[in-house]
Amino acid sequence: MVRWTKNKIQRFTRRDVGGMTIEFVILFPVLMIIIVSFLGFSMAFVRQSMILNHVNQVARAYSVGFFADTQAAEQEIVQYIQDISSMKDVPESQLGYGSADVEDRLGYVTIRVQIPMLRLISYVGMPSVWRSFVGSNTNLAFRYPIEERA
Repeated sequence: MVRWTKNKIQRFTRRDVGGMTIEFVILFPVLMIIIVSFLGFSMAFVRQSMILNHVNQVARAYSVGFFADTQAAEQEIVQYIQDISSMKDVPESQLGYGSADVEDRLGYVTIRVQIPMLRLISYVGMPSVWRSFVGSNTNLAFRYPIEERA
């Protein structure tokens, strides 16, 4: 019986049928995590780019007198962040939507925006490995000269 078992084990270890399947089963989940993470972070950077573009437009509109005061510009930016947020179902009290600070000083409008990364990235692209990065905030700043107002 021992000899028969030993022969079976030796024949099993010599055969390489299914060797690629085992490599695939081991590597496929790793590759999928990398691809899904890449897509999630790509969407985060697209949202960040969209917010920066909107901040640029708000700064331009403020510099030519479209907004009456800085609070109206701040509300516009915060509303836009809420609109493009990836996790709208999470309440603001738990995560926050971010903040905007518009400052009109010395002939320039300076806008600083702080957004939680969880508002930019979806859970699909967020494995637990990235939790420390995702728990942080992203900060954007834009400065624009104020033009002569009519």
